[in-house]
Amino acid sequence: MKKHKHNKPMHIQGVFAPILFAELDSEAFQSLTGNASKLFIYLKRACRTVGIKLGTSREGDVTFDFTYTEANRRGFADKTFLRALKELWKKGFISVVKIGGMTFSDHGGRCNSKYQLSAYWQTYGTGGNGRWTDRTKFEPDPWEVRSEPLAKGR
Repeated sequence: MKKHKHNKPMHIQGVFAPILFAELDSEAFQSLTGNASKLFIYLKRACRTVGIKLGTSREGDVTFDFTYTEANRRGFADKTFLRALKELWKKGFISVVKIGGMTFSDHGGRCNSKYQLSAYWQTYGTGGNGRWTDRTKFEPDPWEVRSEPLAKGR
């Protein structure tokens, strides 16, 4: 009698970035551009890596960074990376804890932007519980904070 190999349980080796079926099937995820959905996978991985180091499995409690250098290594141009970040923020997949750079550093040097994964995507659109309110209407765009006021007439 032959033993069938397909009866063996599948073993997952190494660390992985789990994406829940609810996330994949959500209206918010379905409406993401290709670059934003690709970036979301990398952000999930960054969050999970930091979470493992901190000993927590709750993604919403983990603050992590993902720099332009890391994004460039993953094939994102600077403008594409920023556009994808903004899209993920607007659709509720990430929260921006702190915008980095020269002007926002506490120590006068450069610091990285800090992010957290968010579950706000669950209320996106008209499906589900229908509680979605456009995030940009009650939360200021974190990338629009300016270090200098705009010149008059702009």
